[in-house]
Amino acid sequence: MYTTRSGMKNNSIVLTYHDSLLRESDVHLLKGSHWLNDTIIGFYMEYLSHEMYPGCGLLFISPEVTQCLKESPRSEQEIFLDPLYRDHSFVFFPLNNNEAVDYAGGTHWSLLVYSRNQNMFFHFDSSTGTNYSAANKLALKIHYYFNKSLDDFQIVEVSDCLQQDNSYDCGIYLLCFIDHLAKEVLRHGELNDYGIMDRSLFQNKRSELLSLINGLRGN
Repeated sequence: MYTTRSGMKNNSIVLTYHDSLLRESDVHLLKGSHWLNDTIIGFYMEYLSHEMYPGCGLLFISPEVTQCLKESPRSEQEIFLDPLYRDHSFVFFPLNNNEAVDYAGGTHWSLLVYSRNQNMFFHFDSSTGTNYSAANKLALKIHYYFNKSLDDFQIVEVSDCLQQDNSYDCGIYLLCFIDHLAKEVLRHGELNDYGIMDRSLFQNKRSELLSLINGLRGN
């Protein structure tokens, strides 16, 4: 028995799912007013990839790979980027403002989406402007890798997406943005129409994630 940073004594494994491993302390973050960590968000990326959108041309990147792409030098980009973009039309990056490569952290989540056909990036931030610098940094690196120049670089800061009204729900908004936009891009084939997001999606997302985890573990 040991105590984690969350104060939980038994931090046992709750679920292993593909490359994700959830512990009690991770699931605990869904049961109250807590900031979501990389583990919960990475698990949901895995779920979308394997259960919801396999073979649909959508790629859901883990927070860890997103962070490495954002902070690693340009000379190391190939190891991450070459395998990622084959046969994918849209790429979803869960982005935070952590500036370190070797440990998780940051204080705010947002979503960067790359539309390959449009050769454009779209940034959805539930606290508009907070993560723009991080989004621009990542988008510039990816654009340069595939175009070998910064000509025609375009990133759209989507200013009319729903905004959080507290300090801890940015991860929930990130996941709901992905849920909504994945359906939109499959419907329209591009990201010019963002559609209308229902605020009730954000209010129910924590309980939905708990039900999903319990279902996958057979409860």
